[in-house]
Amino acid sequence: MIVMKEKKIIELNQVSHVFETSEDALHVIQDISLSIDACEFVCVVGPSGCGKSTLLKMIAGFLKPTLGECFMLGEKIEGPDKKRGVVFQSPTLYPWLTVANNIGYGPKLAKESKKEIEQSVNEYLKEVDLLEFKDRYSFELSGGMKQRVAIGRTLVNNPEVILMDEPFSALDAITRGGMQTMLRKIWKEKKQTVFMITHDIEEALKLGTRIIVMSKNPGKIIYECHVDYTNQIYNNDNYFVEQDSSFHLKKMELYDLIV
Repeated sequence: MIVMKEKKIIELNQVSHVFETSEDALHVIQDISLSIDACEFVCVVGPSGCGKSTLLKMIAGFLKPTLGECFMLGEKIEGPDKKRGVVFQSPTLYPWLTVANNIGYGPKLAKESKKEIEQSVNEYLKEVDLLEFKDRYSFELSGGMKQRVAIGRTLVNNPEVILMDEPFSALDAITRGGMQTMLRKIWKEKKQTVFMITHDIEEALKLGTRIIVMSKNPGKIIYECHVDYTNQIYNNDNYFVEQDSSFHLKKMELYDLIV
């Protein structure tokens, strides 16, 4: 769905999340305020256990904040909604369904017509470069192909925000690079809004338009910045980000904040 660029999609107002134990209370996230504009690509990095995934789950509606509120387009987030599509680290495909039927599962649940489903599925099979594999089953696919199916399955539902929880972390470097290129193309051409958790600083810099750094105990936002490497990569075939000295300086700055 295409929306005005300056429009705020997600707003978090002083959210905290506490896990109660028999002996203590664990403050996973404390007092985070955040807004995400339409068409932004926000990447969140930070040490393990800093609450990155918890933050994503609150935006998705899987978890309710202990304190504070989460909003989407001005409405309080009370639970999962198809306006927010989620891509997990594991593809979690239905093994008894083909690639095409996995992607078409959401539209089928929404009771769209067979013609509408077929058109949508074919569109996103092309987007994730799997049209020739549409009749295959998940056990016949590589890890990267499975994750492409998962992304197609999310996109076909036309979400206004794509939430991604370390979606490429289990892939080898070459496959991961290809997936990053595909995701950047979809984000640019479909004018999507993306909120992505990653442990890979380079991945965040290559994909994001805004980088958020979190610390732990408790999880807080300690730094954020806007970057433009992803647009330079997309717009200029002769631009090689690895040869850009500012890229390496920013990478080291972020690394020093995390370790």
